[in-house]
Amino acid sequence: MSLLRLAPFAVLVPVAVLALNVPSVRSAVVGVFQVGQLRGELNSELELGERLELVNVEIQRRIAIKEQLVGDLIAGRTTLACVTEQFLALNQGRPEYMRVIRVTYPGVTDFEKSAHNVIGYTEGELGRYPAAQQDEVRRRLQAELRDLFRTSAGAAN
Repeated sequence: MSLLRLAPFAVLVPVAVLALNVPSVRSAVVGVFQVGQLRGELNSELELGERLELVNVEIQRRIAIKEQLVGDLIAGRTTLACVTEQFLALNQGRPEYMRVIRVTYPGVTDFEKSAHNVIGYTEGELGRYPAAQQDEVRRRLQAELRDLFRTSAGAAN
């Protein structure tokens, strides 16, 4: 009875070995396994693409918020202190942003460094405005910076 049970295996194993030695059968078997692997890679790439899209949407949202804040600052509808608080709140949730701000901008506190960040961001936007308005905004922001930190060093940066 046990020989009858082993008979199918005795026949199937040699046939499978022979079949795998035929190039077309071997490539078909390998192809089946590769399809599964490629499907997994494709799914991983799709998941990565979705995560990157979410990050992109978040970055675009943050840029839009900052552009609105800076537009209000340039127009004189808000103050450097108020925009600095909002920039700082936006950036504090992103440790990598805060590391860059701490290394890039002068100041003693995160608030002071962020104020310089706001001014830098504003400088990037001022090019769209007439020269006279640019000068007025720069003077106003430097005065607000001096008032906030009461140092001549803050005004020089």
